[in-house]
Amino acid sequence: MHYTDLHTHMLFGVDDGAKTEMDMCRMVDASYRDGTRTLCLTPHFQPTFYGDNRAAADFAFGRLKAYAAEHYPDLSLHLANELGYYTGCRLAIHEGECRFLGGAFLLMDFSPDTTLFQIRYAMDELLSSGYRILLAHVERYPALHGEEDLILDWTRRGALLQVNASAFSRRASFAMRRRIKKLLRRVPVAAVASDAHDVLFRPPLLSEAEAFITAHYDADMAHFLLSYGPSKIVKGESPM
Repeated sequence: MHYTDLHTHMLFGVDDGAKTEMDMCRMVDASYRDGTRTLCLTPHFQPTFYGDNRAAADFAFGRLKAYAAEHYPDLSLHLANELGYYTGCRLAIHEGECRFLGGAFLLMDFSPDTTLFQIRYAMDELLSSGYRILLAHVERYPALHGEEDLILDWTRRGALLQVNASAFSRRASFAMRRRIKKLLRRVPVAAVASDAHDVLFRPPLLSEAEAFITAHYDADMAHFLLSYGPSKIVKGESPM
């Protein structure tokens, strides 16, 4: 199976991901060796924390395209953003400052300590405004634990859910594994992605997630979460 990784932080000098151009290239090398053939670069969009990083992202993306063209001509690259929700972000979204996945989906995240009220307010605000949201690493928000009915309501209103590959790794805690099983049983997840930040601690690897999902669920689910679902999103289409 070839993977589509739709959430990574490989662009160097842009956010809390790759620090140098060499780091970026090593991450791409690791991702390609692992089986990824469609790669989305999704630097954080949160001007209140990272400042205006659009020019830096464009420059790093250009360098990455040149590297991939020389070494991996069959690797498809896409540039989007991961929106860190903040008060007033709807204006920036409306003015086109935040790049959409596939030109259609807002990849959106929150800090782990965000309250349920804040997450619910943000989701309602943007869904009601007609935006299509892909909620990043839905398993990481303590406020949403036990809120599967609320999450399911968001999916009925058009939201999609992404889970990080690390949740399926041998290093995942028992509590995380239990959380993932409950999520997959109760709500429709559209994609698994690496959310890679480096090659050691948060690597761009998806094969371990494929092995785990295949062993504990089935090969069809692994294919959907790691290939079919993400590839539809990159095309601006809903896989659900």
